[in-house]
Amino acid sequence: MAPTFAALAAIFLALLAQISNGQSVAAPHGAYLGCFELSKLERLMSPGAPLRLAASNLKDCSGFCRSKGHALNAITPAFECHCSSVVPADAARAADSACTKGGSGAAVFYNHRNVNSTGCRVANVPMEKSRFSFHYNDYHASFDNGVMTLKMEGSNGLRFTTNDGMHQYGLYQVAGKTTTASGAVTAYYLRSSDDYNTQNWGTFDEIDFEFLNGNPSVPAGLWLNSFRKGMSGGERLVKPPEYQQRLRLAGGADAGNTFLTYTINWQPDQVLWHTDGQQLLRRYYGENVTWVDMKGERFTRSYRPPVDPMHVTFSMWADQDQNRAFGGALDWSKSPFTSQFKELRRVLCDAPAATTRGPEWLYPADKAPRKDASKDAKKDAKRAERDARKAEKAAGSAL
Repeated sequence: MAPTFAALAAIFLALLAQISNGQSVAAPHGAYLGCFELSKLERLMSPGAPLRLAASNLKDCSGFCRSKGHALNAITPAFECHCSSVVPADAARAADSACTKGGSGAAVFYNHRNVNSTGCRVANVPMEKSRFSFHYNDYHASFDNGVMTLKMEGSNGLRFTTNDGMHQYGLYQVAGKTTTASGAVTAYYLRSSDDYNTQNWGTFDEIDFEFLNGNPSVPAGLWLNSFRKGMSGGERLVKPPEYQQRLRLAGGADAGNTFLTYTINWQPDQVLWHTDGQQLLRRYYGENVTWVDMKGERFTRSYRPPVDPMHVTFSMWADQDQNRAFGGALDWSKSPFTSQFKELRRVLCDAPAATTRGPEWLYPADKAPRKDASKDAKKDAKRAERDARKAEKAAGSAL
């Protein structure tokens, strides 16, 4: 059935309203997160010299950073493009004037797949007990000066989540230093359901960072995985030598003795796992993933990113089956076991597309044609009205 006049008019009136309000129909740089002080971002940026651009090709920054697997791109008033996968701290935020000509700031954008329909924002979570909902053993978590300590006594651990609702897609990050005791599993992950009953195993989505110290890992190993409707998207074990080399860690630094930053970039078309801003794993929609599970069974599946809204979850636990325990047999002699986390940061994309898209100098091509674009939109709306009336008249004659 052809669109009705009302539907066509609504489309063009919405387009006209966007132009009149100064909103971009397209967002070439990504979702604008704000102006941040460059000096407070530099340690978060990918190594190497920034990409130098001109006013005419500033839009190339987002594509350049996306091609390298980075979640964020930052553009300075000097037309320098920086890439990052680390969410900036609230303290790094600057006044808008810092992102004007000669300023010391950088306009930061999130490379979100749905940027033209969804707005994004930095939504960091203070490490305070009131910010979490505990499933059990809340007394096994303590909070001191921005650091959250998780404790497991023997096999008696804990689990809890952020308490500000479920969110779909975005960037989720925390800094952690975890126990390296065999059998003590620490986990930081996103999950759509708080029902862990195995009878309902097919009803949850999940994206994992799990910290393993035994079977099938060695101490301070990273276990990466995701689930859609309870079905694994392909497990990946990253042992210390691999991430130490990739992160250029020195002096034996690892996940057990050093605070490292763990980031999940969840998109409709892919999921990426980063540590200290370096990509460890990237899974694309439709990618054929092959892996062998702990039982030696081989799987090949077409990857599907999770789709259900999720929230951040932390836990410490030990496998009940100690004969073939995931994470290794529990070393009771080292109880109590402790892991620490700090700096829980997020970029949430849960609002309509924002009208604020950053400094105007980022959009030089829009300056001249803005009035003409408004006129064109009015002409298009009138043309749609005429065409729709003709179609309705013709349809009436045919009856």
